[in-house]
Amino acid sequence: MITIRENPGCNLGWAVVAAFQISLHVKDKAILNEIEAFFGGIGQNKQGKNKWTFVVSSLNEIKKIVEHFDIYPLITQKYGDYLLFREAVTLIQRKEHLTLEGLEKIVAIKASMNLGLSKKLQEAFPNINQKNRLLVHTPKIPNPFWIAGFTSGEGCFFFNIGKDSKMKLGYRVRVGFQLTQHIRDRQLLILLETYFGCGKYYLANDHRHGDYIVSDISALVEKIIPFFTQYKIIGIKEQDYLCWCEAINLIIAKKHLTLEGIDQIRKLRGNMNTSRVLVESESPCLEVGKEIISNVNVIKRRLVKPIRVQEVKSGKTLNFSSIREAYLYLLNINKVSISTISRYLDTGKSVKGYIFFSVNNID
Repeated sequence: MITIRENPGCNLGWAVVAAFQISLHVKDKAILNEIEAFFGGIGQNKQGKNKWTFVVSSLNEIKKIVEHFDIYPLITQKYGDYLLFREAVTLIQRKEHLTLEGLEKIVAIKASMNLGLSKKLQEAFPNINQKNRLLVHTPKIPNPFWIAGFTSGEGCFFFNIGKDSKMKLGYRVRVGFQLTQHIRDRQLLILLETYFGCGKYYLANDHRHGDYIVSDISALVEKIIPFFTQYKIIGIKEQDYLCWCEAINLIIAKKHLTLEGIDQIRKLRGNMNTSRVLVESESPCLEVGKEIISNVNVIKRRLVKPIRVQEVKSGKTLNFSSIREAYLYLLNINKVSISTISRYLDTGKSVKGYIFFSVNNID
C-alpha cells in the first residue's frame, strides 16, 4: 500500500510512505509470526480489533518483500497492484517523491491501486490521470501448495441444516467447499473447475464477486478431501476443515438421517468459523469428539490401502496398490466411485459385478 498524507514538515507538504501488510483474525496470529520469521524478522505485528496485522514499512526491509514477489509472483489481479506498488517504491528509493513531478507520478499510481484516491487527494491533485494497471488475463495455478495456501486464507468449508418437508425428519443437511473472489478474478475460480475436475463457478447477484463451489458429496470425498489431506490447510481454518470432514463422515454413514446424527452435526457446526470459542490447549473440534482426527485419517487410509478386486462373473481377481488405483482402472469399464468402493470394502457384497477386499500387502 502507498500512503500519501499532509505533513507541513516536508518540502512539498506531503509525506509518502510505502508499506506491505497482511491482516488476519486474532486466532491466526501464529501464521503472521511464521511469515515474520520467514522474512528474517523484518517488520512487526500490530494488534487491532479482533485481528493482527504484519506490517513492513522500512524502505530497506521492503526490498526483501519486492525480491520475494519478483521470484514468486502473485497470480490474482492483485498482481497489478503489486507492479504499481513496486514502481512507487522505486520512485521513493530514487527520492523522486521529494520533487513535484515525482510526487504526482506516485499520486497517479495510487489512483489505480486498491481503493484509489481519497477525496482530499483528489482535491489536492485534480489533474492527475490514473496510471495504467496491468490485468492478468490468463491466470495459472503454479502448484498444489498454492491452492492450500489460498484456501487457508480465502476458503470456506461449510455445512448447514435447513428445514425440508420432503425429508423424513424434516431437515436437509447441505455440505460444500467454497472459494470466493472479486469478479475481476473470475477466470481464476473458473480455472479451479478444471483443476479439481469438479465444482462450478457461480456469479453472485450483485455481480461484484463470484464463488467456486463443490457440493457433490462424491466429489468432496474423492477429490477435495484427498487433496487437502496431502496439501495441508494451515491456521485456525484447519480446525474448520476437521469439523467439516467429521460432518461428511456422518453423512457417508447416513447418520444425518437420524435425530442423533443431526444433533451431532449441529454441535460440529457450532465449533466452526465465527461460532468457535478459541481454546489454547487443544482443538475445539477435538472437544466435540476425539474421533475427528481418526475419522479424517480413516478416509486417508482408505484411499491408499492395498485392495483386491474380484470379478463375480469370471472369478478373476486383480490386485491394486490403492482404492484410487482400482477406481481409475474401473472408471472406463464400469463406473464405480471411490466412495462406493470404500463403502462396500470387505462387505462381501457385489457392486456392478465386482467384490472388493482389503489386503495387508501385495507381492
